[in-house]
Amino acid sequence: MKYVKTTSGLMPLDDYLEIRAMQQGFNSYEELNEEGYSIEIPESDIIEKEEKYAVRRYGRNLKLF
Repeated sequence: MKYVKTTSGLMPLDDYLEIRAMQQGFNSYEELNEEGYSIEIPESDIIEKEEKYAVRRYGRNLKLF
């Protein structure tokens, strides 16, 4: 999964793009793209991390970063 470095820490790339699109007045990132716009993110700010899961009692999955 890809993440973006923000001032608040890492954020999933998909969530970041949705939030940025909404800040620009669009309903979604998909809508922003359909209108011909894009959101530029420096490659150095994108991190790819593998999500690891651990199973706890009662079968609940927990994300481990």
